[in-house]
Amino acid sequence: MKKIIFFIFTILVCATSCNDLEELNKDPNNPTETHPQLLLTQIQWTAFREFLGTSPLYANKMLVQTDGENSYQYYKWNRGDYSYTKMKDISKMTEEAQKINENSYIALGKFFRAYYFYNMALRFGDIPYSEALKGESDNIFAPVYDNQKDVITGILNELEEANTIIENEKAAIKGDIIYNGDTDKWQRLINSFRLKVLLSLSHKESDTDLNVKSKFASIVQSEPLMRGNQDNGQLVYLDQADNRYPEFNSSSFGSGMYIDSTFIKRLQEHKDPRLFLFCTQTKEAKEAGKAIDDFTAYEGGDPAAPYGTVNEKATKGKVSKVLERFYQDPTNEPSILLGYAELQFILSEACVRGWISGDAATYYNNGIKSSFKFW
Repeated sequence: MKKIIFFIFTILVCATSCNDLEELNKDPNNPTETHPQLLLTQIQWTAFREFLGTSPLYANKMLVQTDGENSYQYYKWNRGDYSYTKMKDISKMTEEAQKINENSYIALGKFFRAYYFYNMALRFGDIPYSEALKGESDNIFAPVYDNQKDVITGILNELEEANTIIENEKAAIKGDIIYNGDTDKWQRLINSFRLKVLLSLSHKESDTDLNVKSKFASIVQSEPLMRGNQDNGQLVYLDQADNRYPEFNSSSFGSGMYIDSTFIKRLQEHKDPRLFLFCTQTKEAKEAGKAIDDFTAYEGGDPAAPYGTVNEKATKGKVSKVLERFYQDPTNEPSILLGYAELQFILSEACVRGWISGDAATYYNNGIKSSFKFW
């Protein structure tokens, strides 16, 4: 009898001890759950800086290099990167939001998924989509490749779902560094981005599955869109550690980077005063005493010439540099993911294509004016 009682006692002690050990083994510094707001901030910071850096500036004929060859300047890149690693936090944010029924974060999760998948589909065509990011949840480690049309269709569906969800959410979104929690502005950005995706399908206007023209018109007629620069989808920088303008204190901007002649000539042709916000005068023009607003005081380097040739011209003081503010100002202007100016150009082209009614010139001029106001 004593043995039986001792045996039962031992089992009870072990059971209690095991439960205690499980509780003790939880690391408070390594939580397994979190509020989605703690993930949202980093997701936004990363996404809104997706296409920053100097590489796009070389490819778009805005910069030339004088102290070495930049592959983007001469179109010598040969591969790109998938952005799936950047979407892991989006999946986790959505999971945490579902646990506590925070629908705003679910809507933003769909938007950021659509944003990343859209850019990947443009770059690579067919990509993993329907089975992507399901390694942890469904043990899918080799997702199938979906064709580009199916990916774009899925993206448009996710954006439509995001719009529907966030339309009914009025509470401020915590952790939001873009719109300070304003769900109305997020809905306007989501719908404006839907128009951007649809316009990029303009050559598929006859595809009845996509139904591009009628979807575009329906969004313009019935959904809220950005109303001005105050609704820009933009990341504003702060003069704080890890929150500053990405090129702040960049030594490269201060040394071998100069302005591309293609960029300068376009601004000179149109007498565009934004030239004075982007470039310095050439050393030669400055020494000659030319005024800051003298368009002849600016000159760029030939983007097709060998970098050594451009360097010789720069050494003679005949090439403009990037204006100092881009590497000396810790805040500068915000980084725009999608702005009101671009939306106006989208609407202008839709008018030209007959997708919507309205005056294409009015939309076009509004886009130009809003860009001037932004700068």
